Amino acid sequence: MRLVLCVLLTMLLTSSTFAAQRTLTRSEAQAAVGSGDAQAAGALTMTTDQATCLNECTKRGHNTAQCAVACQPGLCHPDAEQPYCIK
Repeated sequence: MRLVLCVLLTMLLTSSTFAAQRTLTRSEAQAAVGSGDAQAAGALTMTTDQATCLNECTKRGHNTAQCAVACQPGLCHPDAEQPYCIK
């Protein structure tokens, strides 16, 4: 029984860890690239403007407040399905 509980707890913790997405500033993303973070490198190469970010965010069904926070200039989202940064 203890083994089953340990396995379930481990699965729950790892799945919630993988579900968390990082939001980095552009300088944090650049530092992460220096440390070998390929996702941060991908985000920096896919830079978009704020208007495009807001438009795409709302098209995906997020509310305006969520999009306004996510699309602030200077932020990077390296763990998104398509990593990107906002100019």
